[in-house]
Amino acid sequence: MNLPPLLVRLTLLAVAFLLGELHAFAESAIKKAGPSVVRVLCVYHYPNTGQRELRSTGSGFVIGDDGLIGTNDHVASMRIYKDARLQRSVEQGTIALEFYVGRLTSGGVAEIYPAKVEWQDRGRDLALLRAPDLKAPALKMNIGEVIEADVVYAIGYPGAADTKEDYRAVQAWLAAGRPARTISPPDGLRNFLKYTVNESTIRRPKTDKWSNIYDYPEGPVIQMLENDCNFSPGNSGGPLINIAGEIIGVNSAGSQNLRISSSIVELHRAMGDRWPHKFTTWRPSNVPWYLILGIIGAAVLGITGAVLALSRRQQPEMGRTTLLRILGPTGRRQLGHEGGTHLASPPPPPPPREGTIIDPRAARTALVHPNEKTVLQGRGKTAHQYATFQLSPKEHDGVLLELDAQRFARQNGRLIVGRSTELAHVCLDDRNISNRHAAVRVKGSQLYIEDLESSNGTRVNGKRLEPYTDTPISVGDTISLGSLHFKLRSADS
Repeated sequence: MNLPPLLVRLTLLAVAFLLGELHAFAESAIKKAGPSVVRVLCVYHYPNTGQRELRSTGSGFVIGDDGLIGTNDHVASMRIYKDARLQRSVEQGTIALEFYVGRLTSGGVAEIYPAKVEWQDRGRDLALLRAPDLKAPALKMNIGEVIEADVVYAIGYPGAADTKEDYRAVQAWLAAGRPARTISPPDGLRNFLKYTVNESTIRRPKTDKWSNIYDYPEGPVIQMLENDCNFSPGNSGGPLINIAGEIIGVNSAGSQNLRISSSIVELHRAMGDRWPHKFTTWRPSNVPWYLILGIIGAAVLGITGAVLALSRRQQPEMGRTTLLRILGPTGRRQLGHEGGTHLASPPPPPPPREGTIIDPRAARTALVHPNEKTVLQGRGKTAHQYATFQLSPKEHDGVLLELDAQRFARQNGRLIVGRSTELAHVCLDDRNISNRHAAVRVKGSQLYIEDLESSNGTRVNGKRLEPYTDTPISVGDTISLGSLHFKLRSADS
């Protein structure tokens, strides 16, 4: 299927524009969501000694303008229910659980605030924290349909990205008395609050119990999202967002080959009317108008290209193995076509080599009057006053161009070689040949060639010609038209 070069270029430009716009749109959505993603610091406080110790970290996301934060239950509970001794110590007050949330603002300023557990659902592995001093924009929840292959991004704070220096900085901050509100902490803490982003796709939405998958307490059947995001411990509780920067899931657990997120629908149901929150159901949502126009434009170009290609396929082609030649002093024309019927009365010429040599004017005459005999007269000169030349292909399977006396006589000594059947006298069906590529002219006894400002140039013995400049050529010279190479020779020899 051959498409017009201009249409191909426009289609490629439209595709490049869409890919660039999609990438830019996703990057913008991530930057917008980033300041609303927080790191959850889970700390043991020993009241008897006053010491504090960082025990674990997780991720969370702001869903309320008053510092309401969504996360996992196993982050908010620190899973103390799995350790009876630890649970007893918490109940007796010898160990207190403390939570802090930190983030980098859109301006790159680090902030850390204390937080408290507001709500937990162990069976769904969901929880809400509240940090009243945190002033961060709330992310919108998208509770619309999620399908396979949707592009998603997991944002969070994997512990694997932390260094020993980061942990030392956190521990030093805790030992110094961990101010209730910390703005612009040391660089070590700032590095500790840089989130990571993993891009992937949805494998499939499904319903299941967490207790059927991992060692979780018994709970209800909930909606889950299987995906390929490479999140690890520390990412738990972080948001899974779509290309518009809306939350569609809460990253919960993962194995070597599979990651599972709770659908945001579950948190939306649990919240009900108890907490103010923003949500949408439209899918896809918040796609900018210029992206929609770009998609429509690309679709129109694709449909137009398909229609043009089909229409060209339905038209009778002159063929890639068609040869039209004007033979002999009598001027009899004959047209041969591989696999077709020979229209002229003389015996058909031998099968042509790969390529096309067409004189469009002669082709029309031959098709309408296959048995016509014509003596071609030039303007003031007859065919006997011109010599016949050949451009012999240097490649084994190339095309033989015959510049015979009759053609020169009919065109007053000047033949145009090109790809267009309307603008050239001798046609070459090759994409590297321009519609009007070069002109061959006879002046007296000398043969000249002139480049007609072709795209891929004309060369004589390897030297590229200046456009619209006659260059003398002689038998034995190598003539290059684009990527096709010929040897000039006399037909008499």
